[in-house]
Amino acid sequence: MSKTAIIFGATSLIAEHTARLLAAEGWELVLVGRNRQALQVVASHVRLTGCAPVHELHGDATDMDSLPQLVESANQLLGRLDLALIAWGCFFPNPDARQIQEMERINHVATTALAKLLGQALAQQRGGTLAVLSSVAGDVLRPANYSYGSTKAALDADLQELRQTLAPCGVRVLTIKPGRVETPLTACVPRSPFSATPAATAAGICRAIQSKQDVVYLPGWLRAVFFVLRSLPKGLVKRLRF
Repeated sequence: MSKTAIIFGATSLIAEHTARLLAAEGWELVLVGRNRQALQVVASHVRLTGCAPVHELHGDATDMDSLPQLVESANQLLGRLDLALIAWGCFFPNPDARQIQEMERINHVATTALAKLLGQALAQQRGGTLAVLSSVAGDVLRPANYSYGSTKAALDADLQELRQTLAPCGVRVLTIKPGRVETPLTACVPRSPFSATPAATAAGICRAIQSKQDVVYLPGWLRAVFFVLRSLPKGLVKRLRF
């Protein structure tokens, strides 16, 4: 019997590459995206890499009233759920007040609300993995992306609470913290020599799903980098430009 997964934000490059890798391993998938046409294109690509069914569901992160129905629809399609991956998000460089509010609503509020709904569904079946795409930006807030990083820091805190709550039910909560990934989301920011590709990040996500870790950095060496940065005196950190 094939494993099953639902992927939210499936039209992002990272999510699409992850879906392809899972499909190649025989996973049955439900792909959720806001843009119907883009979702159909992604689903058609994913179907070419595997033989298990690939389902499509239209869903919008900004419409939180629709989230319970999305989770219920996925449960009806898949039966038992082995993996739920939340891979949506938004980023604005030098955001104004409206854009800050939008990042908070999607990156933190909607993601946490959905994570709790999925966690409840997994708890009812006494097992499964809830994986959420966060960011290293939440570890150390920087002037270049302070508002974005604060939404990820808040998300990380909520995921830790959810992890402790769901552990007795056999549910694993996995926080995935990539560094800079070259996607349309980051196209407005100068390219970094340490940037990763969506394909490499997706491969790391699939490895993380198979691991027993609660928090995974991608690439792995970022864990040590941000451990050092978090350990520095605040007075020194505020002088750094990175």
